[in-house]
Amino acid sequence: MASQKELDKVYDEIFDSMGFLADGYKKFSKEAIPGAWKEMKDFEMNPETDVPNKYKQLINLAVASQIPSTYCVTVYNKMASMEGASEEEISEAVSLASLVRRFSTFINGAGLNLETFKNEVDQIVTFVKGQQASGKKGALKEIPLIETSAHAFKDMDHTLGLTPSFFRAYPEAGVAGVWREFKELQLNPATSIPNKYKELIGLGVAAQIPCSYCLHFHTEASKLHGATTGEIYETAAIAGNARHWSAAFNGLQKEYGQFEKDLEQAMKRVEQKQKTKSRL
Repeated sequence: MASQKELDKVYDEIFDSMGFLADGYKKFSKEAIPGAWKEMKDFEMNPETDVPNKYKQLINLAVASQIPSTYCVTVYNKMASMEGASEEEISEAVSLASLVRRFSTFINGAGLNLETFKNEVDQIVTFVKGQQASGKKGALKEIPLIETSAHAFKDMDHTLGLTPSFFRAYPEAGVAGVWREFKELQLNPATSIPNKYKELIGLGVAAQIPCSYCLHFHTEASKLHGATTGEIYETAAIAGNARHWSAAFNGLQKEYGQFEKDLEQAMKRVEQKQKTKSRL
């Protein structure tokens, strides 16, 4: 159990970081706050981690959007902007979260076979690696006219080397639309967020749902785009952090208007400290 001296030190550090002691931290368990704050400093706010801070905050935002947590969406939206994320990157991160949730809901609801799904993902990864090795990297950039399920299935064969069974199972009237959304956002190498980080965002959201299908897909896809084991583990931890603070803020039932005011004050303090540091 933390001593009062240790608690005072933690509260002083939070005050120094934010310019005041936010009510959410004051209400948080005295047994938990020393460790929670240390993790926040040493990992979440650390610019030297494998996953850059901008992408950590975009992962957080995507996870918070899917929980959903109004408190955390507000925090991570501002934090992502502060770390340099553009409006387009923020929009993409949230759209990716919604895409993962769509497919997770359908695949689990339809009761599709997990091993079949994993085998197909592994075949797709092998096919894409072969395409890359042969110099056919432009395949994913080609967005042909996709108006019918037949168009979509043909394009899947061209892009992935097969038509995944979960797309075959999807209601025919919706196949063209969901495939086009998936291809033009998730697979597209020309989006604002690089493919590796899009897949890590997907992994973080899938971990929080949780969804075994989506976890396998986004883990293998992130590796395909160069993600390391360290980046994958960090992403899972980032998703866990978003869930941790969502549970705390929602459970403590902090009044949202005051929460917004506290957050605005904290953001100004962080910006001020960043400007001071950049001048040194």
